[in-house]
Amino acid sequence: MRPLTKAALKKIPLTLQGGEGGEPMRAAHALVHIGEGANSFLPRGPSRLPQRGFTLIEMVMVIIVLSVLTGLGANLLASGFRAYFMGQDLSEGNWHGRVAMERMTRELREARAPADLTIVPATEITFIRSDNVAVRYCLAGVGTCPAGPANTLMRISGPLQDPLADNISALDFTYLQGDGVNAPIAPPADVRYVTVAVTVTLGDTNFILRDTIRPRSFP
Repeated sequence: MRPLTKAALKKIPLTLQGGEGGEPMRAAHALVHIGEGANSFLPRGPSRLPQRGFTLIEMVMVIIVLSVLTGLGANLLASGFRAYFMGQDLSEGNWHGRVAMERMTRELREARAPADLTIVPATEITFIRSDNVAVRYCLAGVGTCPAGPANTLMRISGPLQDPLADNISALDFTYLQGDGVNAPIAPPADVRYVTVAVTVTLGDTNFILRDTIRPRSFP
């Protein structure tokens, strides 16, 4: 049996119904090929493409790569958090140290006279202000300084013992004559300048705050 020509296809009656509205559709439009046997009328259908999945090796490689990337990302995040918190601690320690330094230097400028200084040992100082109030600065538990929390800078005046700052690992005082030469330890009458050095320690990080003061009433 030979395939139908276009003229013959147009003569096929409208017997098929197409679409939801039931519109008539030529049967010839639904035919792909007309041939012999029971398979002469074949409806047009979608083509099937071969489907391929992942192999076991590919899955293992993906898991390994993701694991490495996750580890690197976790290390970067941990380093960032450590740097952030260390910066916060350093900023807070620096602020406490500067507040303590400002308090000491302000009071030292009010020292009454060189003869009123007690400059031994070098880790503390006692002086009398111009208003006749005695003030002492020292580290808690170091030398003759009263006991207290470790690494705490203390201000002592009469019965009052006030902690000024934490994380202070060292406190040093040096004294200069008017020409800039180190003053003799005793007597302190030649002292014209007082240099204060405060060491702030946070973890493995140390930084030193230093200032030199000439009291207003010193000759």
